[in-house]
Amino acid sequence: MYPIDTQDGLFHDGDGISELGTILPASWLNQIQQELIAVLSEAGIIPEKANTKQVVNAIKLIISNSTAKFATQATRLQTARNINGVPFDGTQDINATPAGAVQFFAISTAPTGWLKANGAEISRITYANLFAAIGTTFGAGDGKTTFNLPDLRGEFLRGWDDGRGVDTGRALGSYQLDMMAAHSHSFGPYRSANADIGNSITYGAELSTVGLGGEIYGGVSGGSETRPRNIALLACIKI
Repeated sequence: MYPIDTQDGLFHDGDGISELGTILPASWLNQIQQELIAVLSEAGIIPEKANTKQVVNAIKLIISNSTAKFATQATRLQTARNINGVPFDGTQDINATPAGAVQFFAISTAPTGWLKANGAEISRITYANLFAAIGTTFGAGDGKTTFNLPDLRGEFLRGWDDGRGVDTGRALGSYQLDMMAAHSHSFGPYRSANADIGNSITYGAELSTVGLGGEIYGGVSGGSETRPRNIALLACIKI
């Protein structure tokens, strides 16, 4: 839109004597109309006579769409370069979840782009990106055309030691059986008719009448495994 064609580029009311009011040429009004309609068109809004907020709504839509567009573009690089040793060509989304990433979901089916981490044997060709990422770490499949996913069903995860020395001798992706650290229990004795016998224990047939002897057993308690409090979620792997 160009300024109105007056000496100072402003509109004037005029007094009818010393100054005439500014005459609005059709070309100037037509250009304003065309530009406003272009704004509506950019936002996908059809002009309506009775709607006086169409331009405002159109501007809001354009800003909203532009923000989303810029947010998407901000995840890409203008030129090819390496980030932490990983090459990006400027078209790849640098925020994309890489193949081989594991996440937990509060749903019972794997989302699009993910597979259940259930140890399944899958195609090396169909899931080439995932195979390139994890290879045969969790199983070689048939050794030719397939490989295995990690099986995380019912398992707790442990950070790979990676040379720290806390959980030595472990390879990435290796399985480890449960274990309880070595420990001991003490028994507090109390006076019985024949001997000092530990509280809440049973004693073997070789126990003499003059003191403790033979085998002493503690009572059994607990369940079928050792575990912390937990919640069950679906483990999936990015393909």
